[in-house]
Amino acid sequence: MKRSTLLLLVAVAAVVATASILFVSTLTFHTQGAIGFGASLNATTVTQSQTVRVNLEDWSTLEFKNSLPLGDGLQALNLSSGPCGGLDPAGIAVYEGAYDLSNVSSASQLAFYAQGSYYSLGSYYICTALTPLTNSFTFRPLQNVTSYVDLVGYWTSGSTSQPDGGSTQGVLHHFLPGVYTVVAGDEWGNSKVMYFHVTGTTGNMERTGPISSFPASWLDPCNQSATGNVTTATYLDLNSSSVLDHINLEQVYEQIVNSSSFAYRSVGNGWVVTQWDEAGEAAGGAAPVVQVVGTFMLTNGGAPSGYIYAFYNPTNGTVAIKYAEIPVTSCTG
Repeated sequence: MKRSTLLLLVAVAAVVATASILFVSTLTFHTQGAIGFGASLNATTVTQSQTVRVNLEDWSTLEFKNSLPLGDGLQALNLSSGPCGGLDPAGIAVYEGAYDLSNVSSASQLAFYAQGSYYSLGSYYICTALTPLTNSFTFRPLQNVTSYVDLVGYWTSGSTSQPDGGSTQGVLHHFLPGVYTVVAGDEWGNSKVMYFHVTGTTGNMERTGPISSFPASWLDPCNQSATGNVTTATYLDLNSSSVLDHINLEQVYEQIVNSSSFAYRSVGNGWVVTQWDEAGEAAGGAAPVVQVVGTFMLTNGGAPSGYIYAFYNPTNGTVAIKYAEIPVTSCTG
């Protein structure tokens, strides 16, 4: 092959490659299924003076631009990320009490920012509200869109005097002790429910595990000889021939306590683990799936307040929860 012909082929290939890159870079998809959503809290138990940060994230799994029309996900749950959140695809709502998506519509939202136009106020960054003049949101290839909301308390109407003699709209109140629900979601209907507990003191609630030590009287309140502490009973078959031989109890414990279902049932409480066991469950004639069962005793004010039975499936890592109240016990007679 002549040198001039070879050079021509190389030049043509370079032009084709460049054109392909330019073509791919101009492609825009409209794929809602390629959008992921996540939300988390930086803390689940705080004192009245502490801030809870809500982290929000939407991401696109496409290696191309992904332009989506704005849905009604935020409006459906009445979510917002504050006066500066007009360009963010995610938002939150805050409620006093423990709720989930099935009953949260019956609750009243707390205003976590003051309405109106504001400027920097101490540690609370506030800004002029803006309404975006767009009805779509475009993700760059593999883009993560992150934002956060700091919850320092709730706002009521009125005005707050400032050291310079001026005033700002709204009155900020620290959260009262109790349980609070945060509903997070995005424009396309993805959502997550989270909980945090506000304590009236700086003391930390007892949350021990996977092996706990606790008063023996908690298990048998009518037994006057039940003195001192006992430790978690473990009835798991973890030998090399067991289907659970690969189980790490510390990891199972972390999977359970970090699950959303456990968080919903335990919010506002401490806990100890009273027992680890295993159970087989089968459906439709299938072979039984051996699950790890953890019995958690919830505590409040230094006393038992309820039970959580946590079923961990080692095959797929899922957690199922059952809740039971502490039975009323009469020790007379």
